[in-house]
Amino acid sequence: MPHSRRISKRAGIQALKLITVCALLPLFLNASCPTWEPPFPPRLGSPVITNIEITEVLRSGFYYPNIHIAWKPPEIDSVPVRYYRVLELGPDTAFSIVSLNIPGRLTDYYQKLDKADFPPVTSLDVRIFKVIAIDSLARAGDSSESCTLYIAPQVYKDTMTNDGCLSWVMQAQMGQMQTWASVWNMNHDIIWTGDITEEFAAELHGFNIRSCMTAVPADTGMYFYGIRFVLNLSHVSLKIGSFNVP
Repeated sequence: MPHSRRISKRAGIQALKLITVCALLPLFLNASCPTWEPPFPPRLGSPVITNIEITEVLRSGFYYPNIHIAWKPPEIDSVPVRYYRVLELGPDTAFSIVSLNIPGRLTDYYQKLDKADFPPVTSLDVRIFKVIAIDSLARAGDSSESCTLYIAPQVYKDTMTNDGCLSWVMQAQMGQMQTWASVWNMNHDIIWTGDITEEFAAELHGFNIRSCMTAVPADTGMYFYGIRFVLNLSHVSLKIGSFNVP
Protein backbone atom coordinates (compact mmCIF):
# COMPACT_ATOMS: atom_id res chain seq x y z
CA MET A 1 0.00 0.00 0.00
CA PRO A 2 2.70 2.61 0.83
CA HIS A 3 4.31 1.85 -2.53
CA SER A 4 1.01 2.43 -4.36
CA ARG A 5 0.51 5.78 -2.61
CA ARG A 6 3.97 6.92 -3.74
CA ILE A 7 3.12 6.01 -7.35
CA SER A 8 -0.17 7.90 -7.20
CA LYS A 9 1.52 10.98 -5.74
CA ARG A 10 4.18 10.94 -8.46
CA ALA A 11 1.53 10.55 -11.16
CA GLY A 12 -0.40 13.47 -9.72
CA ILE A 13 2.65 15.73 -9.83
CA GLN A 14 3.32 14.79 -13.47
CA ALA A 15 -0.30 15.43 -14.36
CA LEU A 16 -0.13 18.84 -12.69
CA LYS A 17 3.01 19.70 -14.66
CA LEU A 18 1.28 18.64 -17.88
CA ILE A 19 -1.75 20.79 -17.11
CA THR A 20 0.53 23.77 -16.34
CA VAL A 21 2.43 23.34 -19.63
CA CYS A 22 -0.81 23.06 -21.58
CA ALA A 23 -2.09 26.23 -19.93
CA LEU A 24 1.07 28.21 -20.70
CA LEU A 25 1.61 26.85 -24.22
CA PRO A 26 -0.61 29.46 -25.97
CA LEU A 27 1.37 32.21 -24.27
CA PHE A 28 4.64 30.80 -25.61
CA LEU A 29 3.17 30.40 -29.08
CA ASN A 30 1.97 34.02 -29.20
CA ALA A 31 5.17 35.46 -27.81
CA SER A 32 7.74 36.95 -30.24
CA CYS A 33 11.46 37.35 -29.80
CA PRO A 34 12.77 40.92 -29.98
CA THR A 35 14.52 41.66 -33.29
CA TRP A 36 17.74 43.67 -33.60
CA GLU A 37 18.07 46.24 -36.32
CA PRO A 38 21.38 47.94 -37.09
CA PRO A 39 21.36 51.68 -36.42
CA PHE A 40 21.39 52.88 -40.05
CA PRO A 41 22.11 56.61 -40.46
CA PRO A 42 19.46 58.84 -42.04
CA ARG A 43 19.10 58.80 -45.81
CA LEU A 44 20.64 61.58 -47.88
CA GLY A 45 18.69 64.75 -48.45
CA SER A 46 18.06 66.30 -51.84
CA PRO A 47 20.75 67.98 -53.98
CA VAL A 48 20.04 71.58 -54.97
CA ILE A 49 20.41 72.48 -58.65
CA THR A 50 22.20 75.84 -58.81
CA ASN A 51 22.62 76.36 -62.54
CA ILE A 52 21.38 75.04 -65.87
CA GLU A 53 22.62 76.47 -69.15
CA ILE A 54 23.85 75.73 -72.65
CA THR A 55 27.61 76.11 -72.97
CA GLU A 56 30.49 75.02 -75.21
CA VAL A 57 32.56 71.94 -74.37
CA LEU A 58 35.65 70.59 -76.15
CA ARG A 59 35.20 67.01 -77.36
CA SER A 60 37.65 65.26 -79.70
CA GLY A 61 39.20 68.46 -80.99
CA PHE A 62 35.98 70.41 -81.58
CA TYR A 63 33.66 72.47 -79.41
CA TYR A 64 30.01 71.40 -79.18
CA PRO A 65 26.96 72.86 -77.44
CA ASN A 66 26.24 71.07 -74.17
CA ILE A 67 23.60 71.26 -71.49
CA HIS A 68 25.43 71.98 -68.26
CA ILE A 69 23.76 71.24 -64.91
CA ALA A 70 25.45 72.13 -61.60
CA TRP A 71 24.22 71.36 -58.08
CA LYS A 72 25.10 71.50 -54.39
CA PRO A 73 25.40 68.26 -52.37
CA PRO A 74 22.57 67.25 -50.01
CA GLU A 75 22.40 69.02 -46.67
CA ILE A 76 21.82 65.69 -44.90
CA ASP A 77 25.23 64.07 -45.34
CA SER A 78 25.32 61.48 -42.55
CA VAL A 79 26.87 59.04 -45.03
CA PRO A 80 29.10 59.75 -48.06
CA VAL A 81 27.58 60.29 -51.49
CA ARG A 82 28.65 57.35 -53.63
CA TYR A 83 27.34 58.77 -56.89
CA TYR A 84 24.66 60.97 -58.43
CA ARG A 85 22.00 60.24 -61.00
CA VAL A 86 20.53 62.76 -63.43
CA LEU A 87 16.94 62.20 -64.50
CA GLU A 88 15.03 63.83 -67.35
CA LEU A 89 11.31 64.12 -67.91
CA GLY A 90 10.31 62.11 -70.97
CA PRO A 91 7.41 62.49 -73.40
CA ASP A 92 5.42 60.00 -71.30
CA THR A 93 5.54 62.49 -68.37
CA ALA A 94 7.80 60.14 -66.37
CA PHE A 95 11.39 60.80 -65.30
CA SER A 96 14.04 58.42 -66.59
CA ILE A 97 17.76 58.18 -65.82
CA VAL A 98 20.01 59.86 -68.39
CA SER A 99 23.25 59.56 -66.41
CA LEU A 100 23.61 56.67 -63.99
CA ASN A 101 26.82 56.87 -61.96
CA ILE A 102 28.35 60.34 -61.65
CA PRO A 103 31.08 60.04 -58.96
CA GLY A 104 30.15 61.63 -55.64
CA ARG A 105 33.13 64.02 -55.80
CA LEU A 106 31.58 65.73 -58.87
CA THR A 107 28.69 68.17 -58.75
CA ASP A 108 27.96 68.86 -62.40
CA TYR A 109 26.89 67.10 -65.58
CA TYR A 110 27.27 67.79 -69.30
CA GLN A 111 25.00 66.48 -72.06
CA LYS A 112 26.09 67.00 -75.67
CA LEU A 113 23.58 68.64 -78.00
CA ASP A 114 23.54 67.83 -81.69
CA LYS A 115 21.84 69.97 -84.31
CA ALA A 116 18.77 67.72 -84.19
CA ASP A 117 18.42 68.37 -80.44
CA PHE A 118 17.52 72.00 -81.08
CA PRO A 119 13.95 72.81 -82.14
CA PRO A 120 13.11 73.89 -85.72
CA VAL A 121 13.29 77.60 -86.48
CA THR A 122 9.59 78.16 -85.79
CA SER A 123 9.40 76.08 -82.60
CA LEU A 124 10.59 76.06 -78.99
CA ASP A 125 11.56 73.24 -76.66
CA VAL A 126 11.60 72.50 -72.93
CA ARG A 127 13.87 70.09 -71.04
CA ILE A 128 13.22 69.26 -67.37
CA PHE A 129 15.79 67.60 -65.10
CA LYS A 130 16.20 66.30 -61.53
CA VAL A 131 19.26 65.10 -59.59
CA ILE A 132 19.30 62.36 -56.95
CA ALA A 133 22.15 61.20 -54.67
CA ILE A 134 22.96 57.55 -53.85
CA ASP A 135 24.80 56.92 -50.60
CA SER A 136 27.55 54.42 -49.74
CA LEU A 137 24.87 51.95 -48.57
CA ALA A 138 23.31 52.03 -52.08
CA ARG A 139 20.25 53.93 -50.81
CA ALA A 140 18.64 56.70 -52.85
CA GLY A 141 18.09 60.02 -51.12
CA ASP A 142 15.47 62.64 -51.90
CA SER A 143 15.42 63.99 -55.45
CA SER A 144 16.09 67.64 -56.17
CA GLU A 145 13.42 70.04 -57.26
CA SER A 146 12.76 69.98 -61.00
CA CYS A 147 14.84 72.42 -63.05
CA THR A 148 13.74 73.57 -66.51
CA LEU A 149 15.84 74.57 -69.50
CA TYR A 150 14.04 76.49 -72.24
CA ILE A 151 15.64 75.96 -75.65
CA ALA A 152 15.32 78.25 -78.66
CA PRO A 153 16.19 77.47 -82.29
CA GLN A 154 19.76 77.93 -83.44
CA VAL A 155 20.66 80.76 -85.77
CA TYR A 156 21.46 79.74 -89.34
CA LYS A 157 23.41 80.81 -92.43
CA ASP A 158 26.37 81.68 -90.21
CA THR A 159 29.52 82.67 -92.13
CA MET A 160 32.94 84.01 -91.09
CA THR A 161 34.75 86.11 -93.71
CA ASN A 162 38.51 86.44 -94.11
CA ASP A 163 38.44 89.97 -92.70
CA GLY A 164 36.92 88.76 -89.42
CA CYS A 165 33.27 89.60 -89.97
CA LEU A 166 30.66 87.10 -88.80
CA SER A 167 27.16 87.13 -90.26
CA TRP A 168 24.09 85.02 -89.44
CA VAL A 169 20.31 84.95 -89.55
CA MET A 170 18.15 84.66 -86.46
CA GLN A 171 14.61 83.48 -86.98
CA ALA A 172 12.29 85.90 -85.28
CA GLN A 173 9.83 84.51 -82.76
CA MET A 174 7.10 86.55 -81.15
CA GLY A 175 8.70 88.79 -78.54
CA GLN A 176 12.06 90.22 -77.49
CA MET A 177 15.20 88.75 -79.02
CA GLN A 178 18.89 89.13 -78.25
CA THR A 179 21.87 87.72 -80.11
CA TRP A 180 25.64 88.09 -79.94
CA ALA A 181 28.82 86.23 -80.88
CA SER A 182 32.19 85.45 -79.34
CA VAL A 183 35.41 83.91 -80.63
CA TRP A 184 37.90 81.72 -78.74
CA ASN A 185 40.94 79.59 -79.47
CA MET A 186 41.53 75.87 -78.88
CA ASN A 187 42.39 76.57 -75.23
CA HIS A 188 39.09 78.42 -74.81
CA ASP A 189 40.76 81.79 -74.38
CA ILE A 190 38.14 84.35 -75.41
CA ILE A 191 39.56 86.46 -78.26
CA TRP A 192 36.55 88.67 -78.94
CA THR A 193 32.94 89.21 -77.89
CA GLY A 194 30.64 91.26 -80.07
CA ASP A 195 27.90 93.67 -79.09
CA ILE A 196 24.45 92.41 -78.24
CA THR A 197 21.85 92.98 -80.95
CA GLU A 198 18.29 93.38 -79.71
CA GLU A 199 15.14 93.13 -81.78
CA PHE A 200 11.43 92.89 -81.07
CA ALA A 201 9.19 91.01 -83.45
CA ALA A 202 5.42 90.82 -83.75
CA GLU A 203 5.56 88.27 -86.56
CA LEU A 204 7.77 85.44 -87.80
CA HIS A 205 10.59 86.48 -90.11
CA GLY A 206 14.39 86.40 -90.25
CA PHE A 207 16.82 89.10 -89.11
CA ASN A 208 20.21 89.39 -90.83
CA ILE A 209 22.98 90.10 -88.32
CA ARG A 210 26.58 91.13 -89.00
CA SER A 211 29.28 91.60 -86.37
CA CYS A 212 32.97 92.22 -87.04
CA MET A 213 36.02 91.61 -84.88
CA THR A 214 38.31 94.57 -84.30
CA ALA A 215 41.17 92.52 -85.74
CA VAL A 216 41.76 89.04 -87.10
CA PRO A 217 43.70 86.86 -84.59
CA ALA A 218 47.42 87.26 -85.08
CA ASP A 219 48.31 83.64 -84.28
CA THR A 220 47.70 80.92 -86.84
CA GLY A 221 45.54 77.92 -86.06
CA MET A 222 41.93 76.91 -85.55
CA TYR A 223 39.46 79.24 -83.85
CA PHE A 224 35.85 78.78 -82.86
CA TYR A 225 32.87 81.11 -82.77
CA GLY A 226 29.70 80.77 -80.76
CA ILE A 227 26.49 82.60 -81.61
CA ARG A 228 23.93 82.88 -78.84
CA PHE A 229 20.25 83.57 -79.30
CA VAL A 230 17.92 84.46 -76.41
CA LEU A 231 14.15 84.81 -76.72
CA ASN A 232 12.12 86.68 -74.11
CA LEU A 233 15.01 86.37 -71.63
CA SER A 234 14.25 82.67 -71.16
CA HIS A 235 14.73 80.44 -74.21
CA VAL A 236 18.37 80.09 -75.28
CA SER A 237 20.42 78.46 -78.03
CA LEU A 238 24.04 78.25 -79.11
CA LYS A 239 25.45 77.72 -82.60
CA ILE A 240 29.17 76.86 -82.87
CA GLY A 241 31.40 77.03 -85.92
CA SER A 242 35.12 77.16 -86.66
CA PHE A 243 37.59 78.90 -88.94
CA ASN A 244 41.32 78.74 -89.60
CA VAL A 245 43.86 81.57 -89.56
CA PRO A 246 46.66 80.58 -91.97
